[in-house]
Amino acid sequence: MDLTISKWIALQHLIKYHHSIRQFPNYYLPLIYNESEKTTGHFIYLCPLCLSQHILYRGDVWSCSEEFTLDHYPPQNIGGSKTVLTCKTCNNTAGGSYEPIMEEWLTMMSFNQRIPNTKIKTSAVISEKKGWYQSSMGINHDGHFIHEFNPRQLKKFGLSDWMDKQLTMDVTVKDPDKKQMTKALLKTAYLYCFSHWGYEFCFSPAGELIRSVLKGEAEYPISVTNSFWDKKNYVDFGSLPIGPVYVHNRTEVFGLFIYVPLQLKSNGYNAIIPVQIPAPTDTGLEDITYLQKKIQSGVTLDVLITPIMDSLETTLCIPYLHSWLVINRDILGGKFSST
Repeated sequence: MDLTISKWIALQHLIKYHHSIRQFPNYYLPLIYNESEKTTGHFIYLCPLCLSQHILYRGDVWSCSEEFTLDHYPPQNIGGSKTVLTCKTCNNTAGGSYEPIMEEWLTMMSFNQRIPNTKIKTSAVISEKKGWYQSSMGINHDGHFIHEFNPRQLKKFGLSDWMDKQLTMDVTVKDPDKKQMTKALLKTAYLYCFSHWGYEFCFSPAGELIRSVLKGEAEYPISVTNSFWDKKNYVDFGSLPIGPVYVHNRTEVFGLFIYVPLQLKSNGYNAIIPVQIPAPTDTGLEDITYLQKKIQSGVTLDVLITPIMDSLETTLCIPYLHSWLVINRDILGGKFSST
């Protein structure tokens, strides 16, 4: 089919990821050539999420196997500003299933931190009145709890006359789905990794694991929803980097993390959630639980955080592995010994 996005946007992606995808000819060539067909000059971009739909520039002709759209990571409604092209099916599937939970989750975090102008959905059971009634609980601008019913619902169910009475009310707050939140965070982390390391990450065991989790075919080996930082619980919140980082001390690397930034438009509350990703080693998938076990055991860790630069600009073949080798080389070389 014809290209449905700006050729300039498509060209930017082809240029950035061209050398990366060329490391995997056995995978992508069968998508565009028959066995008997001779390969000619071409540029191709695969949707990083499904690795099957593609944009192709060959013989001065643009084409795509499906419509592509700019995918925000994290979603735009919670502050996401970074974008990358994904096929419309992958983008819509995430946006219509698990990604909406991110705003609900962030709102709940804001409420638990008693951030002013936060409101969450609740259900209420009222004494002397049958049934469940939709309501909301929030934090007003003074930091006080408030509970409200929808005025239309008050009128529809005849509750208005009851509001002046002394009533007992049980309020239920539904926790956001952790499994859906895990998928949403992993998708954002995955696209950060793709932007930094290209298709080497997509075809790595870590990339394959995350795609399997997104499709509901596997479980992630650790929880990614238990930790977060904001201005209330971390003094130096404003100095935290975002995106891929290595967490380490002066003698060893504890893990590779993606610091995912989220922000509510309703009240400006923002937080950073650290999502740990397996390192590019033979034991990367097993080692991912190492740091979490240390933390759960109560061990106090003195850690350093080193942001990872976009390696596609400097290392064309193995940027994912290269960044891991560099941080370990720097540690062994004593770079952080006097930090």
